[in-house]
Amino acid sequence: MPKKSAFIVFEGLDGSGLTTHSRALEEWLQRQGYSVIWQDEPTPGVIGHLIREIMQSDVRGKETSSFVIDTCFRLWRTNLVRRHSQEPKT
Repeated sequence: MPKKSAFIVFEGLDGSGLTTHSRALEEWLQRQGYSVIWQDEPTPGVIGHLIREIMQSDVRGKETSSFVIDTCFRLWRTNLVRRHSQEPKT
């Protein structure tokens, strides 16, 4: 029987406790024996830099910037899930 997986996302404003609560859940899940991958977004990689650049530029107010940012997040998350689902688990 294949193992079940979950993809949990915490959304909210900066400073609202996202890191505190997500790290607490990560620790609890690990104590329960689950394998956990914790990720901060936007990432420190190429896509994260692109997202930050768009958010801080004059393009921010245009409709396309929202689409581009959403597309970048989806691409990054898809690659993250795909990469970690192929890694051997202990």
